[in-house]
Amino acid sequence: MKFKSPALAHLFVIGLTFLGAQNAWAVCMTSIKGPVAIAVKQCVVATPDQTFATRDSKYNFIRDLPPENRKKFIDSYRGILVTGNVAQSQAIRDGISEEKGALVGEDIVGFIPQGAGTCEQTSGRTIEVQLNQSCCDGGGATPCLYDTSYVLTQVKVTDTRASGRAAAEKRSPEAQAIYGKVARALNVRDLKTAAAELELLRNRNELDANGQFQLATIYREMDKCPKAMPMLESLQKIFESKTYWTDNEAAVRKGSFLYARCLSMLGKSSEAVLILQGFLVEKTRYRKEIKDSLFHRDFGYIRTSKSYMKYKASAERALAAPDN
Repeated sequence: MKFKSPALAHLFVIGLTFLGAQNAWAVCMTSIKGPVAIAVKQCVVATPDQTFATRDSKYNFIRDLPPENRKKFIDSYRGILVTGNVAQSQAIRDGISEEKGALVGEDIVGFIPQGAGTCEQTSGRTIEVQLNQSCCDGGGATPCLYDTSYVLTQVKVTDTRASGRAAAEKRSPEAQAIYGKVARALNVRDLKTAAAELELLRNRNELDANGQFQLATIYREMDKCPKAMPMLESLQKIFESKTYWTDNEAAVRKGSFLYARCLSMLGKSSEAVLILQGFLVEKTRYRKEIKDSLFHRDFGYIRTSKSYMKYKASAERALAAPDN
């Protein structure tokens, strides 16, 4: 199609862009937004100048844009592309029905705009970000031309070794003082005093996930699994709902495994196996827990039960199969 003036051509391009956006909003019925934690496996620097310079027809509209608009459009695509697994999610998928914890366990590609993060900072690390999904049906909104719809901002690199410290920083000064007493008691193996101090926090509703796991572990070491059950049941609910975050993930995961151990020690084989089967759902992520479930002494109480023997066979097959 030929136009008699550049102005008409410009208006035509703007009209197409507007119609594309309208169509995109008309087609996109769901969107995802919220904080997620991503274990980054790969990172590459986006090169929009080279990418959009190819003769691929889907980039024709970019070449038709006026120079100033074209520069702004290309600049919006500068940044990095990270590929990784969504380890945690508080994101919500809006649509016909609302879904909380969207994308958890999935591998995704996300676009981090220029200035929000670098490959040197994110490669091989876990990052906490705000995820926003662009509508890519019928439009060229950033970052759709990179074959992803996820824009990641507010990037925070998480040091998993410091996760316990991050959780501790959220505690009140009074609670931190009690946790200090607990640490000193544990240093001299005074389990009774440590448990009593943590029970003070529990009675004040100030026992966080890490504290719940610590108290449950102490009761297990004192051979008092029944007293550990309230904490372990609470941690299991958090584990199943996936409402935990990176600063208490270790406590919640270990708490779920300890829950299965205590159920075994109490002779509740079916309940213990039910917890263990939950780890098989994400074999790659919970490989350690699955391996430990086959050899940990606490499962000796149910090792000959039919439910455990059936679980063991499934677990061995899962471990022998290659990871996805």
